[in-house]
Amino acid sequence: MRDAFQRQQRSHAVDADLLRVAAATKAEEEANQKRWKESGGGVGPMDQWRWSLNWDTITTEIVVGSCPRSASDIDRMVDEAGISAIICLQSDACFEAMQIDWPVVRQQAIERGVIMTRVAVRDFDHNDQALMLPEAVRLLHLLVSSGKRVYVHCTAGINRATLTTVGYLTFVKGMSLDDALHKVKTARPQAHPYVDCWKRVRARMIQDRKEEIEGVAKMIYKERQAQGLHHQQTDGFADWVEAENRVIRSTFERQTGCTLSLTASLLELHEQELGAHRAQQGGLQEAQAEVERLTAKLASQQRQTQQAQWEMRVVTQKLQTLTDGGGVSGDLHAQLDDCRDDSASLR
Repeated sequence: MRDAFQRQQRSHAVDADLLRVAAATKAEEEANQKRWKESGGGVGPMDQWRWSLNWDTITTEIVVGSCPRSASDIDRMVDEAGISAIICLQSDACFEAMQIDWPVVRQQAIERGVIMTRVAVRDFDHNDQALMLPEAVRLLHLLVSSGKRVYVHCTAGINRATLTTVGYLTFVKGMSLDDALHKVKTARPQAHPYVDCWKRVRARMIQDRKEEIEGVAKMIYKERQAQGLHHQQTDGFADWVEAENRVIRSTFERQTGCTLSLTASLLELHEQELGAHRAQQGGLQEAQAEVERLTAKLASQQRQTQQAQWEMRVVTQKLQTLTDGGGVSGDLHAQLDDCRDDSASLR
């Protein structure tokens, strides 16, 4: 009866797993269909839009690709792409749809010495992508500034990851939107970043900053004058756009500087605590050495005492023999008393 119950329980568990797999497969398929339709109106067969681990190098420091789904995927990314940091842009819904065990994947990255970071962004959600784009760009800038080769991924490496890269190239590196899009799509033809999200972010970053931008525009004008460049009718507009770009770049630089400052302070604090711990360990080792020295000294004294006691017993036995024989002088008794006193002083 018990075996039948256990078989029934296992059967229910298997059925539940199959349902979860079916749900995940359906969610993944639906997402693939959306990507397929967004990529130029459904160009290419649907089979090409199913997940596979793939990536493309955008710059020396940035690699854009699809998501790792297992520990072995992390190994491939490290061994073949040579990455030292990862930015995951997937949401919890993505993990569920793709059946990704994030803690396992993250742990493997840590074991391989790779910095594993995450900015959770909802797939296909324009509002959420516009909201989280500055955070993703700041994180990418921070990692690149730290000398890392960064693997940026969403689920397929088509939408969120490419948008983040375009954001970095324009907002941080000062590249024009057209040039950034061309660079990303040339390296990764399936790229489809939501440009409307990029435009929203840019508009938010210059909102209510007219005076600041105006001051930078005047500085740019003076720079041109100092270089002897002739003034043209279109220069005013170009100066204003360049001023906006500089203000945006400056914002990201300052924000990244804040994060770097915090990171440096945390590292210094950790090193200080580690140094104090080592000093404490050193003090404990010195104390332990002193205990061992005193223990050795005490053991030596105990051996001396035992030797003296043994010699005293021998002398006592000989004295007793002589006493029984009838002839022990008073001087001998006095010497014996002195020996007893010496033995007592060693105890």
